[in-house]
Amino acid sequence: MEILGKLGINGKILLAQIINFFLLLYILKRFLYKPVLDILKKREERIKESLKNAEKIENKLAKTEDKIKEQLHKTSLEADKILENAHTEGENHKNDLILASQEEIIKLQEEAKNQLRQEKNRLSEEVRKETVNLAIQISKKILREKITASDRKKWIKEIETEVTSKLIK
Repeated sequence: MEILGKLGINGKILLAQIINFFLLLYILKRFLYKPVLDILKKREERIKESLKNAEKIENKLAKTEDKIKEQLHKTSLEADKILENAHTEGENHKNDLILASQEEIIKLQEEAKNQLRQEKNRLSEEVRKETVNLAIQISKKILREKITASDRKKWIKEIETEVTSKLIK
């Protein structure tokens, strides 16, 4: 202890300071370090929990993005199908309209042909009647001049019956 005295260190004070130091260490450990360590542990646990939650959220987000991509792909395929169907239906409708137009044209052509035939038949009938009338008038004139009245009447009746029978045919 003498050496300590020469150095200027008092043993009793040193012992008191060592006791004070360990006492302070015990008090700090018990009342300060433990609560601070507990707070730090709790904070670390919350951080770990938050990281786990963030990871879960990130996984859910990735899954959701995958689902969205898949849904977009499905929607795109459905849109393509709808467009293809619309195009096909449009083509079918166009073809139907073309066929209906062609049928209408054919119908109108047939009606025009029928009208032309009727007009031709009517004109032919008129020409025939006019020709018969002219033939009768010519025959009457010829018969008046060169044939006797009784022969004339007989021939006129024969011509009229023959022309009438031809008109009826």
